[in-house]
Formats: sequence, C-alpha cells, structure tokens
Amino acid sequence: MAKQRIEFSEGRATPATDLAASVTPVPAATLHVTLTVLVKGDVLHRVHQDKYQSDQFNPGVRGNARFSPIQDDQGRAIPTLYGGTTVDCALMETVFHDVPHTAGFKSFDKGKLAGQVHSAVQISQPLHLVDLSSVALRKLGVTRKQLIDTEKDQYPATRKWAETIHRQWSDVQGLS
Repeated sequence: MAKQRIEFSEGRATPATDLAASVTPVPAATLHVTLTVLVKGDVLHRVHQDKYQSDQFNPGVRGNARFSPIQDDQGRAIPTLYGGTTVDCALMETVFHDVPHTAGFKSFDKGKLAGQVHSAVQISQPLHLVDLSSVALRKLGVTRKQLIDTEKDQYPATRKWAETIHRQWSDVQGLS
C-alpha cells in the first residue's frame, strides 16, 4: 500500500490529497459561466465602512478579499461592492468573515465593528451576475472548496478568477 503524505496544521493532520483539493486552480482560457439575474426592486444588504455611501463602490486599490481588489488588463483597479440578499449574508461576508465555521465557542474582536454601518440598497435595474453556486461551479471545473470556501492564502488565486470573469464577460455586473 502506498504511503499518503500528511501535512500538519493547527495540531491536526490533513492528508495531502485534501490539501490538493482545496488549492485554487488557474482559470481556464475560456470560462463557461452560468448567469443569474437580480431583478429590479430586490434589496441588497451591505455592511461597509461609514466613509462610503450605501451604493458607493470600494475603489479597489487595497485589501485582501476573495474577489477584490482586482485589476483590468491595463492594471487599473476595478471598484467592487460586496452585498448580500440578507443582512446575515452581508455580515458574514464582512465583519464576521474571519470567524471560523466550526462548531464550538467563537471569540470576536468587537473593534471590527467600529466604523461599520449596514445599508439596504434597492436595485433600480436588473443585475446580471455570474452564478457561483455549487452546480454552476462544476460547469467551470472548480469546487466550492477551491473557489468559495477557501483560506486566505488562496485569495490571490481566487482574485485571478474574478479578473478572468470580468475580462471574458465584461457585460456581467458581478458575482453571485
């Protein structure tokens, strides 16, 4: 029987095959995306710094998020706006982003809430988005673990996916 390489992380062993399954691959030369639409009248919830208006995009020049900051082919920053269809989603994508998804006690630095506000933005026109649900990801040849449920060390690679989608599907207005 062949030996399986084991990596140790935070006191527990992880088989090398599990690590490989969570590494974000390079996007394909041509992406076959699935589109979804948020309709006029839907509400997006945002949790953002109070220096931004409710519908103001982050300029995209700093940060380390899964899909931002990103750049176009000329190296210019592409502004981004993170939002969710529920308040809970908006909170999880921002202030609670680094809280582990494991069972048990969680600690949280309340200082992360300083300067943060919640906004509800009613959509004034249909928003055409790339669907990143599990089924749509299979069509792209990538798993949730490789693109959505990644660790921070994979963010440079996940941002490459956002840049590739933006480049190949320039008429699309975001990711869902």
